[in-house]
Amino acid sequence: MGVLQEFTAFFPGLKTKLRKAHIATRPEEYVKKSFMNSLFLSLMLGILTFFLTDSFGMPLFFPILLFFFYLGLLFFMQIKKVEATITKRGKDIDKEVLFAGRFLLVKLNAGVPLVNALVEASKSYGVANKYFKEIVRDIELGTPMEEALENATKYSASERFKKILFQ
Repeated sequence: MGVLQEFTAFFPGLKTKLRKAHIATRPEEYVKKSFMNSLFLSLMLGILTFFLTDSFGMPLFFPILLFFFYLGLLFFMQIKKVEATITKRGKDIDKEVLFAGRFLLVKLNAGVPLVNALVEASKSYGVANKYFKEIVRDIELGTPMEEALENATKYSASERFKKILFQ
């Protein structure tokens, strides 16, 4: 496991990114899984390249070079997939963040306590209710409300949602 931890050190923000993407795995496990997937796909592409170069009469070192190129490229793509997931989640939240903010504002102006407003927001429709459910779940599990909101702000994929939670 030491080599894997050393290799994971090349991706210092991976733990935070995995949490923002809601991928429930440790960085070491994610890097290992990504490497194994990349290795398998690179091997398949390398075999295909070998048969193609053999049929065209090209030198045999060419598929070996391409195997390492495939491995690096596919591993890089697997690691970048986390950022793509974060971006997708951020766009999903941004579609409804205005309505979620208005909902909370109306409830709070009506005199509903913040915890109750969050519970009601978690029961509403749309994509944003998932994020409110996570906040409510953290509060129900004993996390102080301020800390739950701070964690939601810290690990949110949407900048707009962060601003609403910060307020």
